[in-house]
Amino acid sequence: MNGAGRGTLPPGDPHHFQLSRRYAFSGADVIVIVGTPFDFRMGYGKRLSPDATVVQIDLDYRTVGKNRDIDLGIVGDAGLVLKAVTEAASGRVNGGASKRKEWLDELRAAEQTALEKRLPNLRSDASPIHPYRLVSEINDFLTEDSIYIGDGGDIVTFSGQVVQPKSPGHWMDPGPLGTLGVGVPFVLAAKQARPTRRSWRSSAMARSPSPAGTSRLSSATTSPSSASSATTPP
Repeated sequence: MNGAGRGTLPPGDPHHFQLSRRYAFSGADVIVIVGTPFDFRMGYGKRLSPDATVVQIDLDYRTVGKNRDIDLGIVGDAGLVLKAVTEAASGRVNGGASKRKEWLDELRAAEQTALEKRLPNLRSDASPIHPYRLVSEINDFLTEDSIYIGDGGDIVTFSGQVVQPKSPGHWMDPGPLGTLGVGVPFVLAAKQARPTRRSWRSSAMARSPSPAGTSRLSSATTSPSSASSATTPP
């Protein structure tokens, strides 16, 4: 899932995959693209298997079928369209889950392989702290109400591979341009919209020398009791 969809499926859901999207795109026979343009993040559609049946759902008709041919385009509100599809399919398709089991097992194997590749950095004690370790530590603190905000740049790339929001709408990032500096206004907006929920902001990993001559990585967090507080992991 991209930033707009993170949290739609909570961690632990049997259909939740975070690290095997490219593998899935290359091997799936049917791909449904919801509310996502075929821009550079999607390789302008080239990352999708050329043999797959591609369905694209989007509110903007100008996005549907742009940069890549599709088999079916649906213009409309994604939530309403998916609700209608679910209602139409309910009780009419038998045995679908059992037929997909082998494919889901294959995706889980790809997911595990990708995770094991990152494990050394996720657990690294190196100084300065590795970005994977930093976002992994933050992810361990996230709750059902936590809103995670990536403040542009490389930190969003690292966060996207590790951080797992628990609910829809609990991930915010600057979008395709990766603009730096959006974190603080995003935190303020999140606290205004949902004052009782905790917001975590990860910065662009700017290094600054410490008095001892070593380097530190700066990040910032907010809690329900304060608009902003700074922390500096060792």
